[in-house]
Amino acid sequence: MTEVMHQPPEIFANHFWGQNDAGLDVLLTRMRQAKVTCDEVRAMVSARARLEEEYGRGLMKIGKNSLGKDETGTLRASLDAVRRELETTAQGHIDLAAQIRAELEIPLDDFLKTQREKRKMITPVVNELRKKYDGECVKAQGIKTQQLGMGGRELERSNQKYEKTQLAIRSADAEYKTAVKTLAQVTRTWNSEWKIACDKFQVLEEERIDYLCNNLWNYANILSAVCVADDESCERIRLSLEECNVE
Repeated sequence: MTEVMHQPPEIFANHFWGQNDAGLDVLLTRMRQAKVTCDEVRAMVSARARLEEEYGRGLMKIGKNSLGKDETGTLRASLDAVRRELETTAQGHIDLAAQIRAELEIPLDDFLKTQREKRKMITPVVNELRKKYDGECVKAQGIKTQQLGMGGRELERSNQKYEKTQLAIRSADAEYKTAVKTLAQVTRTWNSEWKIACDKFQVLEEERIDYLCNNLWNYANILSAVCVADDESCERIRLSLEECNVE
């Protein structure tokens, strides 16, 4: 029996690592791009609501105009039906604009504010830890370079200078060892906190994608509903015209 190989879960903390902490820049860039996408969706929804309201009010204005006021009989009834359905369609698009704002735009705006606040809580902490980590790396390397420079000509000088040099070497060595220990601790903290940050960013990204999918699904349903209403309105006009008698 062939053993089924299970792939490890695709989580951010397993992927955003690299030389010179490149993973941090990649992930933070991705989070900024995610924000841009959300802003674009919100702008699209807002623009659609605005256009639907303008369109609805324009139709309503047309519907208020006279249409066959001097006609009588079944033709008058059909023309009245056309005007009435025009007003119904107009109101439907005005209501659609309100529905888009209430069910899509406002909740999306609230969601974006929540995501923004969460990002603000995570990003500065990560950047500060990275700054501290980079600083300790530079410090340790500087001490090591200084230590390597103590020897050669200095060791050939007088005993007094030689002893001072040896003291300086031992002091630098002790300082270097301390720096290395500090760097090791900072590195452990950085690795731990970076994993935590990755996990938090992943939660934000999963929430964002899930929310946008649901939001756009509702967007499609809302537009579909008004299209059905428009079609039903047109059908009522056709039924009224079928009753129109030329005799």
